[in-house]
Amino acid sequence: MLLMLVIGIPLYICATASTPIAAAFILKGVSPGTALVFLLVGPATNITSLSVLVGLLGKRATTLYLASIAMVSVLCGLLLDAIYLHMGISAVASVGQAAEIIPAPVQLASVLFLIAISIKPIWRSVRLSLLKIYIKKQASDCGCSSEECSVPVLHSLNCLHHHDHKKVDCGCK
Repeated sequence: MLLMLVIGIPLYICATASTPIAAAFILKGVSPGTALVFLLVGPATNITSLSVLVGLLGKRATTLYLASIAMVSVLCGLLLDAIYLHMGISAVASVGQAAEIIPAPVQLASVLFLIAISIKPIWRSVRLSLLKIYIKKQASDCGCSSEECSVPVLHSLNCLHHHDHKKVDCGCK
């Protein structure tokens, strides 16, 4: 864990990039607590942010900040390792096995839920794309050269149809 502090503190890494690195550490035999220390310390600290903090807060406050992050990270790592040891879980054996933990009906329900919440945004995007094509075609058919009629989608929607679905002349002919 102390080695992960030495590696993670000066390293400039974001949380997204540190996750696969921590998973690789676990696959290579590093304890989950040690990987957690890397996950917590890596994104929270780096040389650049520490130099800014020294300028803003001073050396003492920055040292306290760094020490508290290091202590909390190591304590969380030790706690995680204790939980794994108490429950008898092998992290290396369970990596990549998440699909087997979740029952098939829950997996299917999750997929259907994701599809259901994706339909409306996808339909809106497709509809707007088709509408833009239609508006450009309408503007070119009527000889409209006005930017007002062909470019802004909302204005063009108002020109083509009002809420009562009556065709309105937008004055661009």
